[in-house]
Amino acid sequence: MGNPILVVDDDEDNCILMQKMIEHFGKSADVAGDADSCMNYLKENTPSLIFLDISLPGKDGFAVLQDIKALDKGINVVMFSAHDKAKEATDAGAAEFLSKPFNPEDLEKIISKFVK
Repeated sequence: MGNPILVVDDDEDNCILMQKMIEHFGKSADVAGDADSCMNYLKENTPSLIFLDISLPGKDGFAVLQDIKALDKGINVVMFSAHDKAKEATDAGAAEFLSKPFNPEDLEKIISKFVK
């Protein structure tokens, strides 16, 4: 199945929903609820893709993205938000942007683009 996809979001319901959708598409997924959990996860694991919410408690997604890229420039990060932040996300180094609420087809397209 390959390395899992990491979903980083403080909304537990959204994490569960995304995890179930990702698993429905035949991939495994892990979740982290905040910046610290994400970075601790990355010390031990290398996900095949990261879905990163822009709005996180404490450290926002843009700061977490910079931390991720400092750790490993090769990890593809897809940022998501209920607000249109596509340009800011891609300018900051995100591979893609996903608007919330998202439809399963968009999620599947992004996964198939980055995870083989």
